[in-house]
Amino acid sequence: MQPYPQPDPRWIDDDIEEQFGVFQEVVLAIRSLKKTVGVSDGTKVPVTLAVPNLMSGVVLWTMHDSIVHMANVSDVDHVNDPPYRDPGWERPQGTVVSITPSGVEVYLHVEGVMDVEAEMERLAGRISKAEQERARISSKLENEQFVSKAPPDVVRRERDRLGETEASIEAMSAQRDAISLLRDQRPT
Repeated sequence: MQPYPQPDPRWIDDDIEEQFGVFQEVVLAIRSLKKTVGVSDGTKVPVTLAVPNLMSGVVLWTMHDSIVHMANVSDVDHVNDPPYRDPGWERPQGTVVSITPSGVEVYLHVEGVMDVEAEMERLAGRISKAEQERARISSKLENEQFVSKAPPDVVRRERDRLGETEASIEAMSAQRDAISLLRDQRPT
């Protein structure tokens, strides 16, 4: 039997791994933002990246085509963060933002891609239904007779459903909050 192959230490480069990590964070942030605000994976929208340092800027600039492909966006605009950023730069209108752990600000341009008011109404309805479901499950679990007489697996399933419902409400509320920022950005 052959021994398991060992990596060649010359191939390990911490700087390259860190740089690729920045790229991965950006792609993940774009995908998460699209999901959070209800933009389908197939919809291509532009993205603006504000980078915290020159190294991140160079890495992301060289990975431009890969970001476009892997995040399925129409274009990526790069803006350097202070001290490199133009002092007159402002957050792009019609965007939602996420900040990666490495400090890259990801601005997803969604204005015109979605009907903000219709999406807010849809989310309000879904949140309301989920809150009603949470109240129903909570009431059942607060009933001592139900908890004492129901089989333990039924009680556990209801507790799991309550946790899932609460997580769903939290996710939809975060989505609503992100979308409401678009409504608040509009010029009056």
